Amino acid sequence: KKEVKKIRIVAVNSLNIPLSRNLAYVIRKLKPLSNPQENYNPENYPAEREIITGRFRTDEENLAIDFSNYPSGAYLLELDDPVEKVNHKQPF
Repeated sequence: KKEVKKIRIVAVNSLNIPLSRNLAYVIRKLKPLSNPQENYNPENYPAEREIITGRFRTDEENLAIDFSNYPSGAYLLELDDPVEKVNHKQPF
């Protein structure tokens, strides 16, 4: 938790050729699971609160986020490309 984590996000087409996309992102703190053996339901992630939002270009930078001021636990990264109408959610 003491260092900035960089997440590499790449947009590619069906031929696996990298594309330049301007994406919006939201990171949400997830509510803890009642049983640690369970997994989150991808149809309904139980978000506690939104903690970070922003935009970045896939061809210019990695998404760098400093989590040192946030509590340990599960989070959800949501990426949105309004031009291509693509939305992706990934818990971590």
